[in-house]
Amino acid sequence: MMKYFTKVKNKNFWAEIKHFQPHEFDEEKGDGTGFEQMDEDLIRRLDKARSIAGVPFQITSGYRTPLKNSQLEGAVKGSAHTVGKAVDIRWIGRENYFKILNALKQVGFIRIGHYIWSEKENRGTIHVDNSTIKPQVQWYNLASTKTTKTNWEQRFNNIA
Repeated sequence: MMKYFTKVKNKNFWAEIKHFQPHEFDEEKGDGTGFEQMDEDLIRRLDKARSIAGVPFQITSGYRTPLKNSQLEGAVKGSAHTVGKAVDIRWIGRENYFKILNALKQVGFIRIGHYIWSEKENRGTIHVDNSTIKPQVQWYNLASTKTTKTNWEQRFNNIA
C-alpha cells in the first residue's frame, strides 16, 4: 500500500466543508485516498464559491495520480490535478455556467479553463486551479466551431 502525504492539515477540516464530501475529489477507480492529496485552500474556496453560486458543483475530476493523468487524452504533463490543486466542474445550462463562473471569480480564482462540449446542449466543464507556478490566465477549448473565443470571453466579462 502506498503511503500518501496529506495536504489537509486540520483534522476537523472536512467537518467544516458544507457542500463536498472527500470521495468527490478521488480519481475514478482510485483507492479512496485521493482526497488526502487535495489542497485545503482550493477546497475551502470551492466550498465558498458553491455557497455563492447556489447551484451544485459536480466534480468530474479532482486528484489524479501522474500515471492516471498520463493516460488521459489531452491531459497536460505536470497538471495541477497531480498535486491536488485542480478540479473540473461539470455544468449544464448557460445560467448555471455563469453562476459557477461568477462565484469562482468572487472567491479569487484566476486560472480558469472553459471547455464547451456541446453548444447546442449548453453543457461543458470548467477547470479551476490555484497553482501558483503556472501562468495566471484563462483558456478556452471549444468543441464547436460555431463558438468563438471572443464570444465566450465577451460573455465571461459581462458577468456582474
